[in-house]
Amino acid sequence: MAHSSFSLYKRRSRKASGFRYYVQFWNAETSSYETGLSVDRLRALLKLNSAIYSSSRKADARFIAQAWIAEHGTAKASVEVGFGTYCLSFWDWAESEYLRGLRLRGKKIGKEYVGNNLSYIRRFLVPSHLGETSLSKVTSGALESLILGIKETTGLSNTSCNAILCAIGKPLAEAERLGLIRENPIRRVNKLVKDNTKKGVLSSSEIHALCSTPWDDERVKAAALLSLLCGLRLGEILGLQKDSIAEDRLTVRDSYGKKDGLKTTKNGKSRIVYLPSIIKLMLQQLIDTNPHNDAWVFWSEKAGVPINIRTVEKAFYIQLGKIGIFDANSSQEQKKQGATRQDRNITFHSLRHLYNTLLRGAIPDEILRESTGHLTASMTERYDHADHDSRIRALEVAVNERILTIIDA
Repeated sequence: MAHSSFSLYKRRSRKASGFRYYVQFWNAETSSYETGLSVDRLRALLKLNSAIYSSSRKADARFIAQAWIAEHGTAKASVEVGFGTYCLSFWDWAESEYLRGLRLRGKKIGKEYVGNNLSYIRRFLVPSHLGETSLSKVTSGALESLILGIKETTGLSNTSCNAILCAIGKPLAEAERLGLIRENPIRRVNKLVKDNTKKGVLSSSEIHALCSTPWDDERVKAAALLSLLCGLRLGEILGLQKDSIAEDRLTVRDSYGKKDGLKTTKNGKSRIVYLPSIIKLMLQQLIDTNPHNDAWVFWSEKAGVPINIRTVEKAFYIQLGKIGIFDANSSQEQKKQGATRQDRNITFHSLRHLYNTLLRGAIPDEILRESTGHLTASMTERYDHADHDSRIRALEVAVNERILTIIDA
């Protein structure tokens, strides 16, 4: 029985048309249709005008499929797209078959994580010679040369280079699983060794100076003290809502990301932490001054969303400058006063590290892990079940003795 050289099908789209066409080419060798490709993708590779040829019109989709076969001579060539194009499609939130499969299976993946990987592909893979190489022609040597070249020319950290390698490796692993390539070449690529740079922390005198110096934004001051006294991540702070606050404890069940919005915490679990009265008072003041009267504790000028994460980070770095910890782009005279915050690797997240450091040894590690949301003992080490009431009391004593004494000194 003769088969059509290709088959068209529709899929929902966020665009105004509501859907777009995909095409599956017939492979005579396997006697089956191959993985579907978006007509948008083929049109771009053929350099056809999108204003003339629409991916939501069947006649246009049919023409594009026929044009692809005519130009490449055989339908089987459809899988021989450039490696860069393949990876771009893989990390496309709206169009990726891989991401669609994860969502349908109930597996979680964040838009921010996907967006970061897409950015890596655009910045480092697509402009390279390897980006133009066919998927089946990608080799371990070419991948290793790419990563080493990025390291040499950009000065990025080993961690960042390995993240780029991971963004490239996942599409290759999926291509192997689907039978598009025989073997994943990234298996034989050596990752760069892990960076040994530890997160910097502030000294006791610096913490006292930071807290006693006037802040330009009370929301940022409250956020900083919340991380220092309760060990919250910045995303968890932004995700706090009114009903998170109780008498002497805080329920941490959400995190907020600019792209994902409200989502679960990093480990997917909620936790209860001790809430010192000084912080509870500050949070209540924020709630009382919320101009929108919405659910967010750390409100923004725009209703319905919390304060922007970059706003908090920028204001925190300005506060560091007030106590003599300047930015790398500060004036030469300022930088002469001491190591910059970049030299010391101090970020907002350093406050959470300091919380872990100061409380380590004052309470059992399992209580500290429950408070920070770490799942393993190794993570507690890296940051160098009791019932809730006894755990909160232990945290209260430790926080009062180890941290509040520094602030009030």
